[in-house]
Amino acid sequence: SPVRRRAAYALFALVCLASPLAAEEAPHDLSDAARMAAFEAGVAAYDEGEFTEAYEHWLPLAKGGDLAAQRNVGHLLRLGLGTAKDPERALYFYERAAEAGMPAAALNAAMMHLGQDGGTRDPRAALPLLEEAAEAGYPLAFFELGQLYETGEGVEKDGIKAGRLYRLAAALGHEEARKKIDFESRLDETRKPGTVPPPPRLESPRPPNS
Repeated sequence: SPVRRRAAYALFALVCLASPLAAEEAPHDLSDAARMAAFEAGVAAYDEGEFTEAYEHWLPLAKGGDLAAQRNVGHLLRLGLGTAKDPERALYFYERAAEAGMPAAALNAAMMHLGQDGGTRDPRAALPLLEEAAEAGYPLAFFELGQLYETGEGVEKDGIKAGRLYRLAAALGHEEARKKIDFESRLDETRKPGTVPPPPRLESPRPPNS
């Protein structure tokens, strides 16, 4: 809201003025309060649709190692909001946040490695990122891992493991995984003995009426 945005900017300005190097401070030299104020100012700008301002607030923080800012900058670069669309730089920031232990960023990076949003498809690179996100419980990560194991892309093909991963994704609410499991269950039912209807009985041809 406008009130929230003004409050965020006021806090950011107050904290920066209290700093010896003011707003020209390098990100890693900012106090925790200054970093928080800058991040919130970026959030307020983003909520108002001022994406360029949000990018300008978050980029220094991202370069200084703030994981949330790195992921947010990755979003803006991936979507071309407030800055030119740049999939390569977006992936760079996602991977930096993922390497520092942010599973949500790992999932974003993995999806780009699977060819989404301008990324180059590289299942082998996506695999460890998906595993990191799956460990954090992201249903999409389980589903995409299932896809890789089902098809054998970037990993040894393993239908049993793929099915297990699909079931985990479905249990966590992934709709496409649920549909896939339902479809496979129906196929299994038709494969069981006695479930396939017998062929129609053929009658001997009758002679024509004389």
